[in-house]
Amino acid sequence: MALDVFLTFNGNCREALDFYSGVFKSNIEGLMTFSDAPASDGYVASESDKNKIMYASLNISGSTVMFSDTPDGMPYNAGNNIVLTVNVTERAEVERLFGALNIDPNPHMPPQQTFFAEYYAMAADKFGLIWNIIKQP
Repeated sequence: MALDVFLTFNGNCREALDFYSGVFKSNIEGLMTFSDAPASDGYVASESDKNKIMYASLNISGSTVMFSDTPDGMPYNAGNNIVLTVNVTERAEVERLFGALNIDPNPHMPPQQTFFAEYYAMAADKFGLIWNIIKQP
């Protein structure tokens, strides 16, 4: 199991990526905008979200640091814009962690297959922390 950090931004993620990639001399990896996401389950990126960063990462001192802009309709709170990401190898572990962490009756995203992960969930815990739980191949 590995623990990574996911940082969210309020529309200035591209600027942050350029800054941090220069500071840490790291190449930006896996960059996707919201317009790169396939239309599924009725999701279509809004005009204002299309060029925002949905996902990108940097390797900083051996750790993966992931980046995203906050899409329209989701709250952004400066200072609370960190999401912890746990990478696991079993679907059952995604479900176990989601069940143990999530306290929201309307979860951010229950365990499911996505276009970017074989199995994924997003949970909010009792301390207000947001968790991405990803099954890696």
